[in-house]
Amino acid sequence: MIIPYINYEIVLSKHTYFCFFTMILYLIVAMPDTNKYIGEHLHLDKYDNVTSYHRYYLWFIHSIIMAILMYILLLFYTPCSI
Repeated sequence: MIIPYINYEIVLSKHTYFCFFTMILYLIVAMPDTNKYIGEHLHLDKYDNVTSYHRYYLWFIHSIIMAILMYILLLFYTPCSI
């Protein structure tokens, strides 16, 4: 990427882009509104209650979804390829 007007070139590695895409995915999946939305549709309404197991079910679902999204991201964008 070249910065205009000063012609200074910044070279970002594929690992930097991969970390950025991973951060965006995590921000979307870990958002409290996402937990609320998924919890309402799966009838896990007590996700804020400390004594309820609903939060652990949502945490487990969150980990599965994040793993699937990371797999898809690695299919489309491999940081180790040449």
